[in-house]
Amino acid sequence: ASPLEVPVTIEVPFNVMFLNERTPTQMTPSQLYTVDVGVKNIGATAWNPNGDQSVGISYRWLNLDGTPLDEQPLTTPVPAAVPTGAETTMPARLRAPDVPGKYTLRWDFRLSGGTAAWFSEMGARTLDVSVSVINLYAVEYQDHVVATSMTPGEIYVANLKVRNAGSMKWRYQGTSAIRVGYRWIDEQGNPVTAEAGQAQTAMSPLPYDVEPGQ
Repeated sequence: ASPLEVPVTIEVPFNVMFLNERTPTQMTPSQLYTVDVGVKNIGATAWNPNGDQSVGISYRWLNLDGTPLDEQPLTTPVPAAVPTGAETTMPARLRAPDVPGKYTLRWDFRLSGGTAAWFSEMGARTLDVSVSVINLYAVEYQDHVVATSMTPGEIYVANLKVRNAGSMKWRYQGTSAIRVGYRWIDEQGNPVTAEAGQAQTAMSPLPYDVEPGQ
């Protein structure tokens, strides 16, 4: 006798397909962001914003070696019910890591309420995005030429080679102009206070605007 063959479709109750995203590739430490993420419900169950099986988009921050950061992610619930096969754009809220560095942002969906679980734990795919977290203003000192022996009261010129390691342009003029200054510190690491009538420090303007990375 011939065997009986019956086609069977196995459906995952909760599954997602990521269609597109607008994640910034550079972020500021501890800053809150709202990112539009386009998704499609490819599971067998409708997504609901509330109830015992409420659904929302969330994320995890990973170091480059894959280890997760010890941070509590934000979860953005779906704005309305999303039936099977439907597409929607999620205004996903996230918070950048506190420490500057290079990270992987892993987008995932989360089932909350009576049953809490990540969609990826049920077989769904995630979406990874590489993100650099950098300060608004940061400097990298690359080289310098400074006199190592000085005469009291004399004025000297120091040559510095620096790189804009932040995310903001350094402007050489205007209300937000960046200037280079200094402080004197003694051998014990204590700041040296200027004598009465003397300037504590001299501020030098930049010669031109400096873009991030320059």
